[in-house]
Amino acid sequence: YRGQFDVPEGLIYQPFDSEIDVCDDFEIPADWPRWGGLDFGGVNTGAICIAERPVDKHLFLCREYLAGGKTTAQHAASLLGWSCRGWWGGAPSEDQWRREFAAAGMPVAPPLTPDVEVGIQAVFAVLAQHHMTVFRDCRRWLDEVGTYARKTDKAGQPTEAIQDKQTFHLMDCTRYLLGTIRRPEGEIQVLRLG
Repeated sequence: YRGQFDVPEGLIYQPFDSEIDVCDDFEIPADWPRWGGLDFGGVNTGAICIAERPVDKHLFLCREYLAGGKTTAQHAASLLGWSCRGWWGGAPSEDQWRREFAAAGMPVAPPLTPDVEVGIQAVFAVLAQHHMTVFRDCRRWLDEVGTYARKTDKAGQPTEAIQDKQTFHLMDCTRYLLGTIRRPEGEIQVLRLG
């Protein structure tokens, strides 16, 4: 009752504001470009879709996916309907996953920003400038962004390590994708997969 909610210590994406950065879902116009971010995993495969409004380049995170217990072909079949122009994801060492998805008809390129901290900075820049709005129905993503935090030391100071990093599949998808399509300086990098 009349409680004050506090930001978790070490929260990584503090600039994200659920009051202004979340909107009701709407149908994305067919002519808006869409891109996908993917985080591979046998237990949890995660994916997001981000669309760009052409008039002002504002981004909308409009789809999320987190599933396990499926084959690569089944994941690909679920995601291909999103009509993304390209997919990026995985760590540099995850080429086998990319080959598996390509064999299922869904080419996935390695992210242009493989470094975790540089990718986090790319996402942080987009969120700090409020250049991305998230659909209200992307509940898992909204839950992750509100709990994605760094471990703290004995003095309560944030460290470089991410708390429970292995559970934040949608944050990894976001880092892979925004680290590729939106550079920290704000320029869109459009790649063609072929």
